[in-house]
Amino acid sequence: MTPEECATSFVLVRHGETDWNRQGRSLGQTDVPLNATGRRQAAESAGALAGERFDAVYSSDLARAMETAVTIAGPHGLPVRPDPGLREVDLGEWAGLTDAEIATRFPGRWRRWTAGEGTGWTAGEPYEAMSERVCERLTELARAQPGHVLVVGHKGTLIAALARCERVPAHRYWARYRHPGHTEPVRITVDAAGRFRLSDDRPEESRGEDRVDGSDREGFVHVHKAAVADAVRQEWCDVLGLDEAHGDDDFFSIGGDSQLALTLAERVEGRLGIAFPLEVLFVEGTLDAVTGACESVAEK
Repeated sequence: MTPEECATSFVLVRHGETDWNRQGRSLGQTDVPLNATGRRQAAESAGALAGERFDAVYSSDLARAMETAVTIAGPHGLPVRPDPGLREVDLGEWAGLTDAEIATRFPGRWRRWTAGEGTGWTAGEPYEAMSERVCERLTELARAQPGHVLVVGHKGTLIAALARCERVPAHRYWARYRHPGHTEPVRITVDAAGRFRLSDDRPEESRGEDRVDGSDREGFVHVHKAAVADAVRQEWCDVLGLDEAHGDDDFFSIGGDSQLALTLAERVEGRLGIAFPLEVLFVEGTLDAVTGACESVAEK
């Protein structure tokens, strides 16, 4: 079999709520247990996923994830395999603080983090290092554990996987895109070559026409469109040698030519795996028009 044919399908689930989540405190790797709401969320998730056949269940070894995983795995009769490689990022000096406290104590670093310009804390673990750790572990699991696998982790665990699917840096994904909610499932496939992609591999009977393109998918369609826009803007700036770009910028009025247009098309196609709408670039020319056309192509 080729690496693509050896893909493992993952259902990634974020742990249920804790008291620190309710208080708006950053957890990081602090081992805080589920609260009553979190346990209810885990039980509801167990019911929602009871109809699926999992081949294995893995979880971050932190208590809030393990309790969620044990609850979901119960109806399947599967053991939960604790895995420290799936832990949340170590937030260092930010752990235990609310956003308001972080912004007050570390205003410059907070602005940098929320702008998607990189990690704000200095101790602990860089966000991209966490992302690499998680994605490497998921790739290892894909090679070792074929089939349909449940993984329970943290916001950072899921963001790392989604960012890899969308080909954007994890810290930028955190700053710009929708975050998965507590016990909200995210479905991806990972092949033996380490390629990640979003998927919807629910059993047919659990889908329903209104759910495939409706509420269950809405958040991830939004994420995908946002990632397309971000990728097009980045490649546009790189090809034209710009520090920033605006939606009404016209490609051929700010230094673009036919050769650069082909370069832009090649780079966007290579990054997103879609057919670049060259005719839109040549006829309409603006970043907004090209982005909209790319989003439409990506949704098909």
